[in-house]
Amino acid sequence: MPNTILLRIDALGLEAFQGGESPPARLASFAAGERDAFIDWLRRQPRKARYRMLVDLADECHETETLPRTRGADRRALIGRRLAAWYPQACYARADTLAIDRKANTEQILFSGLARPAGADVWTKALRDAGCSCERLVPASELIAHALPGPARLIVSHSRAGMRLTLVAGHTARLSRLVESTGHPGNAEWQHEIERTLQYANKLQLQAGEAAAEHSGGHLQVAVLAAGSPHAAEAQPHPLDPTGTDSTRPSAAATDSSELLLAWLSRAPHKLGWPGPSPDTAFPLRHARKLAFGAGVLLFAGGTGIAAMHWQTAQNAEASHAALQRETARLQHELAEFTAAHAGLDAPPARIIGTIQQVANERGRVITPLDVLRPIADGLDHAPGLALQTLEWSPAPAGAEPALARVKMKLSPDAGTLLQSSISAHAAIETIVAHLAGRGARLIDTHTDAGGDTHVELLLASHPARVAPQ
Repeated sequence: MPNTILLRIDALGLEAFQGGESPPARLASFAAGERDAFIDWLRRQPRKARYRMLVDLADECHETETLPRTRGADRRALIGRRLAAWYPQACYARADTLAIDRKANTEQILFSGLARPAGADVWTKALRDAGCSCERLVPASELIAHALPGPARLIVSHSRAGMRLTLVAGHTARLSRLVESTGHPGNAEWQHEIERTLQYANKLQLQAGEAAAEHSGGHLQVAVLAAGSPHAAEAQPHPLDPTGTDSTRPSAAATDSSELLLAWLSRAPHKLGWPGPSPDTAFPLRHARKLAFGAGVLLFAGGTGIAAMHWQTAQNAEASHAALQRETARLQHELAEFTAAHAGLDAPPARIIGTIQQVANERGRVITPLDVLRPIADGLDHAPGLALQTLEWSPAPAGAEPALARVKMKLSPDAGTLLQSSISAHAAIETIVAHLAGRGARLIDTHTDAGGDTHVELLLASHPARVAPQ
């Protein structure tokens, strides 16, 4: 990848290497605080250069949480709140699912990122100020876990920043520590930090309910990432027994593994790393001319399309206006003919028709209460054992002539009266319905609710028929 520049940052500053070479050739080096010099150097680089950044800082933080299993927007909101709780800037953090418990409906998620992002933020902002963008921003622990998957083990690597201790399980880094001052590999401090980290890593594995594929006396396996050929992405670290007296000096000397990490960085897939600050808006300035040309073409095409749409809309509006004028003239002509044909009437036809409709509406609205209560009371007299609970009426709907009103009533049986008259509640209901039907009423609906009350809905006639005396 000749147009790729690999950037490595740590607490001491930034180093730039040429990608695609073995070993990567150092292009420049900037100490902490030389941000302006780095921006000037970036502006002198080829326009088509792409940038990838290796983050080797001591501020990495890994946290594992078990959360309720959700989906869609709820899951994104929940993960966003947890990332904001653990990390100051979500652009230097990520969340990965470790396991899903379908029975408990929970999800185990690993949150990883920078607890103090200032060390990386100063260099990424310098890239943006220079008109460049970073297509990969990958921490050292994630590169190690991606390149060296396998059973749970503690991998030791070295760089000019110090000694990094990374707990790798599968393809995931569960823990990463950078000890910045350990002296030469093999001294007592180096051994102490390994044993101290190993104890914590064993506790972390037990809490997660995971067992390492290889243990030595109940401990995780420890391996040293020694310098090797950067071409060998499958390079295996040398095993190290932390309990042995001579194991602090492995057969292959533990030296700087930065070249190996840079080689892995050049081949890193898109899924690795953090999104970085505003990746969607940090466009290089060298693309401004192309963007301006594309925007001009789009504006021209859009303007032409909008003008065509407005012209078509104007044509349609003019045709609709002409059709409306023709329809208006036709209706005016018909009105003039109708007025001339009925010129002998005492009043205009429209006024007569409106008056008739008003009279009919007013007559339909007037309902004398006695016209409703009288037939209902007569019906109850013929059906002993029923008590009227509720009664409501309204004008009969249009088209139901000669009906006067629509009546709804609720009847409840009187057990004592029914027992004395030796009839059932159903028979009493049929009696009152039959009586009202004899007076011209029409039954609409009748049903009994759970409490034993009967609801009757019917249409009363405006002039009830006379019932012959019995």
